[in-house]
Amino acid sequence: MSRTIRRVPLNWEHPKSVDVSWSRGVPVHVPLFEHEDYADHLAEWEAMDPEEREEEPRPELSGYMPDFSQVPEDQMGYCLYETTSEGTPKTPVFRTLEEVARWAADHGVSAFGNHTATYEQWLATVRAGWAPGAVHTPATGLVSGVEASTWQGDGK
Repeated sequence: MSRTIRRVPLNWEHPKSVDVSWSRGVPVHVPLFEHEDYADHLAEWEAMDPEEREEEPRPELSGYMPDFSQVPEDQMGYCLYETTSEGTPKTPVFRTLEEVARWAADHGVSAFGNHTATYEQWLATVRAGWAPGAVHTPATGLVSGVEASTWQGDGK
């Protein structure tokens, strides 16, 4: 239940599908795990009895982000993702982290549940690379991890 930054090509369009029972025919983003998790998935497949294996898993067909390591750096951008459902985008792709934070703040992107966040809170989160879904302290109660990203060690 966190928010994370993923590096993706500037022209990246996250896949959508209408083949989801709760989508009611409206295209929704397909959840995609981080590509690094694919190695674990492949290792599990390789450890299976060969007669029980289905078709060899391929990242582009098995719910994993594509490997963008061959894309030139000047063609890469940043996109804010939620990881509650393995990963769907919360913002468009931008060239800079500051643009991601500005868009998230200006558009009331959910930091957790119905909690939104300020530009400063989003900027701290995207610079750190991620934030947990929520944090609870006796002083603050339940707040988003994005809000907590700007705390100075005193719990507020």
